[in-house]
Amino acid sequence: MATGLLMVAMLPPFIMLAPFPYAAMSLLIVAGFLYGQSAYIEFFALPNFSHRHIWLASCLIGGCTLLMGLSDTYQPYRISLLYITLGMITFRGLYILHRPSLLEFPGMSTWLLHIPMALFALYLVLRALARIFLGEAALPELTVHNDLNINQAMFYMVSAAFFNIMAIVRIGTRLTRQLHMMSHRDPLTGLRNRRSLTRTYIEKPRRHPLRVCVIFVDIDHFKTINDTFGHHIGDEVLQHVGHQMMSRSTDRFRAFRLGGEEFAMVLRDSSLAEGLELAENLRQALANQTLDFDGRPLKLTASFGVASGTLPDIDMDSLLAAADEALYRAKHHGRNRIETASLAMSLA
Repeated sequence: MATGLLMVAMLPPFIMLAPFPYAAMSLLIVAGFLYGQSAYIEFFALPNFSHRHIWLASCLIGGCTLLMGLSDTYQPYRISLLYITLGMITFRGLYILHRPSLLEFPGMSTWLLHIPMALFALYLVLRALARIFLGEAALPELTVHNDLNINQAMFYMVSAAFFNIMAIVRIGTRLTRQLHMMSHRDPLTGLRNRRSLTRTYIEKPRRHPLRVCVIFVDIDHFKTINDTFGHHIGDEVLQHVGHQMMSRSTDRFRAFRLGGEEFAMVLRDSSLAEGLELAENLRQALANQTLDFDGRPLKLTASFGVASGTLPDIDMDSLLAAADEALYRAKHHGRNRIETASLAMSLA
């Protein structure tokens, strides 16, 4: 786009208005608009034009502009075609991107970006129509040095700077969110990690009592699974267990992967009985399903340790240690079973 506008600024008007230079300028400006829109669409990972389609569309407009330039009748309306094309490209981008933008960046920021773009597109279309009905005075050629074209050029520069700043802000916002997610999510299973558990229930001071139930989960004979089936199958097993936990998530329930084959579930505002019910439900779901990996069946089981208490009457570290101790007993007593913590406060 900048190259097309640079042609207008550098070439003498009588050369710029010739059919071929004018068509080349139109082609480059349309390509610039399409590539700018394409980058915005790519940012949201939406279906996009290929390079081939962008240049085919640009060449089509350039070709139409060239044919119009060869006719004395249609030559004055080349700029109307260019403006209408740019306006339609902008409207198309808003139609595709407005909803995804609101979903990721809710609030006024999206409206502050898209409302000026919509007004800009409307301005382009109305100026093009004014040229058709009112002539040169309503929309002079870009080569004409008058106040209208100078103000329009200033508007282009201010708009470009504004959109670039908004793009930088959005990229920064997304990167910050992604870094936060990466630091608090397990990349293999998608569950929250140990850091998230620590930050949520240990580092944050709790002023009001909160009844919680902690469930520790450990996949039985996981080393044997890795040795027999391979580590890539072991990763699939971890993902399967994580999916089973995630499918049971509610507003009061969070699942975590602590590391290796160890997982934890934390239930807020819940009793020990509720925790035991959830643990038994998950234990049966894992034990009753036979996984198949390239024709090789795998029976999967897990052991559970459950502890319950009220924060801050009992600290979260003690509750986690109690659940870990109960898990150890479940492993020691034969696996594929549930044990409760021995702490009196936990069993209350």
